[in-house]
Amino acid sequence: MGRRQGLGEQESRVFELLLQFHADEKYQADKDNGIIKEKLRLGEISKTINADKKNRHIKGSRGYIDGRS
Repeated sequence: MGRRQGLGEQESRVFELLLQFHADEKYQADKDNGIIKEKLRLGEISKTINADKKNRHIKGSRGYIDGRS
C-alpha cells in the first residue's frame, strides 16, 4: 500500500497495520461463524432456550435477579 494522503510515514504504517489487524479479526470471526453454523446444522449445538436462565434477565418474570440486565 502506498503512503496515505495527509499522513506521515509512521502514521501511514500504523494505519496499514490497523487495517491488517481488522482484516485478520474479520477473517477469524467469519471462520468461527462458519464452524458454529456447521455444528448447529449437524445438531452438535442445542438451539433450545433455557427458560430459567433467560428469566433471570427479564424484569417481572419469576427468577428475575435484580441487576442482571
